[in-house]
Amino acid sequence: MTYKTEGLQRLMAFFEDNPDKAFTTAEICDALLTDGKGKSSIYRLINRLREDGEIRTILSADKTVSYQYIGGATCRNHLHLKCDVCGRVVHLSEDFSKTICGMLEKSELFKVNSGGIIFGKCEFCKQEVAL
Repeated sequence: MTYKTEGLQRLMAFFEDNPDKAFTTAEICDALLTDGKGKSSIYRLINRLREDGEIRTILSADKTVSYQYIGGATCRNHLHLKCDVCGRVVHLSEDFSKTICGMLEKSELFKVNSGGIIFGKCEFCKQEVAL
């Protein structure tokens, strides 16, 4: 990125302040736009951040598209767990991610892309359902 507009800086700050959560475009617009104007700018800036490798696109099982901050290359070397209930994203360690990916490859079941996402329920939402 060479030129940072005020809108781009606000969007980046939003993602940087929420690194463990993924957001839909509607959620981002609700958080950043007070009068509802400027949605097209948000869409354009999201595409720019995606192309620059600052955020990733997440497609959930129900086909909902959301975006998460990955800060360049920091999230490309490990797996993530994303809660279907609250949207929380958990970053697994690189070593643990390599172990899981290695086990799947050895079993010949699956080859995992780096930085992949596994969907389910986080420890907090799992406990709330059990209560």
